[in-house]
Amino acid sequence: MNGQTILIGALLWATICSIVSQAAEPVEAAKKVAKVPWDLYLAQLSQQVDCYFTIERMGFMPGKGKIPPSPFHRDDLTSDPNIKTVESLVAKLRKEMKGVVVIENAKNPAVIHLIEERVLKIDGYVMDKKIDITYSGVLAKLPVELEKRLPEIGPFRGGSTHDMLVDYITQVKVDAKNQTVREVLTGCVPLKNYSPILWTAKTRKTDGRCKTTVGHAGPKSLPGATKE
Repeated sequence: MNGQTILIGALLWATICSIVSQAAEPVEAAKKVAKVPWDLYLAQLSQQVDCYFTIERMGFMPGKGKIPPSPFHRDDLTSDPNIKTVESLVAKLRKEMKGVVVIENAKNPAVIHLIEERVLKIDGYVMDKKIDITYSGVLAKLPVELEKRLPEIGPFRGGSTHDMLVDYITQVKVDAKNQTVREVLTGCVPLKNYSPILWTAKTRKTDGRCKTTVGHAGPKSLPGATKE
C-alpha cells in the first residue's frame, strides 16, 4: 500500500465520519427537545412538580363563521426534566402557552389555573363572580347547585364535550362565603390521588348569552369518573 492510497483512504474515512456526525446532530437535538400534546404535557408536569391544573376555554359557537383555533389544541409544547418548582413551571407555561393566562391559586400554589384569554374578555364572566354556597354530595352535582344560583354556569351535558369527565365518586362538603366560582370548584377537591386536571370548563355563546359548563375529572385510579 503506497502513500497515495493511504491518503485517499484517510480522506474517505474523514468524509464518512463527517456525514454520520451531521446526520446524528438533528436526532440528538430532537431527543433534547421532545414535543408533546398539551394534555400529556400537563400530565407529565403534574408528576414532575407535584401540581394540578384547571382548564377554562371557549367552546364552539354556532353561527360565528371561522372560529380562531383554541390555544389548547397544540402539540408543540416541549418537555423539560429541569423543571422542579411551581415557579419555574409557571414561567415555562406563560412562555409556551400563548393565548392562555396562567394563574397560581391564591390558597394553594400547587394548583395552577389555565384560562383562555378570550373567556376573560367576556363581560360578567361567571368564574369570577362571587357566591355563597353550602353543599354536601358528589362533585358531579356541585355544578347543578351552582346553576340554581347562577344560571350562567351548569354541568356539562354531553354534546361535543366528549373529552370532559364527571366525577360521581368523590364526596365533598362545601361551605363557601363570598368566594369566586373558580375557588368553589377548586377548593373542595381532595388532591391526593386526583387527576392532574381537576376540572375543565367550556364557555359558549348562544342567543346572545354565555353559558359555562364544567365537569370534574375524578380520581386517577378509582372507577366512577365516567364520560357522559
